[in-house]
Amino acid sequence: MIVDATAPTVNGLENNKTYCGDVKFTVTDEQLDKVTDTIGEETKTLEAVDGEYTL
Repeated sequence: MIVDATAPTVNGLENNKTYCGDVKFTVTDEQLDKVTDTIGEETKTLEAVDGEYTL
């Protein structure tokens, strides 16, 4: 079992900020399994295109 206590590095987004329109960002983590976006009760798994995710 691997215990990963290090948070991923997210570039291109800020905590507690509201974005209108598409926003591209990157996530870096050696143990990254997936990136998800949750709005209300709906959770979506995001797919990277050329290393970038889009909200």
